[in-house]
Amino acid sequence: MQSVDFWKNRRVLITGHNGFVGTWLTLVLQYIGAEVCGVSLDAEQGSLYDRVQANIRDKSYVLDIREKAEIQKVVNEFNPEVIFHLAAFGFIQECIANPETAFSTNTVGTYNVLDSVARCDSVKSIIVASSDKVYKNEGRQCLFSENDQLGGVDPYSASKTCEDIIAKSYYESYLKNGDVGMCIVRPSNILGGGDHHGNRLIPSIFQSFDNGEEPQIRNPQAVRPWQDILDMCDAYLFLAERTYNDKNCDIVNVGPELDGVCTVGEISAKVGWLFGQTIVNNGGNKNTLAEHMWLGLSIEKIKGLGWSPKMTIDDTLENVFQCYKCEQNGELFDICMSQIKEYYRE
Repeated sequence: MQSVDFWKNRRVLITGHNGFVGTWLTLVLQYIGAEVCGVSLDAEQGSLYDRVQANIRDKSYVLDIREKAEIQKVVNEFNPEVIFHLAAFGFIQECIANPETAFSTNTVGTYNVLDSVARCDSVKSIIVASSDKVYKNEGRQCLFSENDQLGGVDPYSASKTCEDIIAKSYYESYLKNGDVGMCIVRPSNILGGGDHHGNRLIPSIFQSFDNGEEPQIRNPQAVRPWQDILDMCDAYLFLAERTYNDKNCDIVNVGPELDGVCTVGEISAKVGWLFGQTIVNNGGNKNTLAEHMWLGLSIEKIKGLGWSPKMTIDDTLENVFQCYKCEQNGELFDICMSQIKEYYRE
């Protein structure tokens, strides 16, 4: 478990706090006693945050990180000690349809957040959430490591690659000689309860079953690294505390052990089994996206630093399914907190 003493009453700012990952991170920080402030656009109706926010103790601001004066104002008022920069325009299809929003949010927005850090002496650690999609993917069946070449092609991947470069450049140019550390984190695909976006695999399956329809599984042979949301949150906390103490700039992959590197079809079949149904990997809902068939992520670096994932892929899917069942009974917050407590049970 991460140091409760370190996080208790620690002032933490999360950009994108009402997104899927941001909500889970907020709940984890609430559980271990941090003081959380969040900045985001309006929460989407039906999102996890929308459904549990009545039970969340945070300061919440609705703003666009592309508005530099607004983010600076919040940072100056809250005086955070740790910042998790999760806010992004983050779906490949949406980024292709809205490239200006993708590039301005993921680049200018990131610059604005970093520039606010340079103007606030209270900040000692900043985590920048990048993506495993930043690597130049030529179809090789390999596990990308942090030193591999960058080369995102589509607007999402390219804008996140730019974010990586901007963050590293800003630290080396303006923050390096100060009392602040940074870690650029490249996470794999994340699975967890309460996800409501129908363009992601498991929510789309749940929605199909709810509607009495056959799930349409796109690219069932595509291989991806799938990790648990609680492992992701725990890794963020681990890296933020380490960065707080080390005062340097690092780049770290976060993903699953090898059991979590598997095909879309394999994940679909496991979800179907939990429902007692067989899912036909029909390759439906095809689109024009040139999606890579293989993406793997090496986590040897973070393991060498002292962190490893706890959850197997079967553990993760079981938790997702339990959240789904409790969601139907209006008990989503309770099951989320129960899973957090179980994860950190000593």
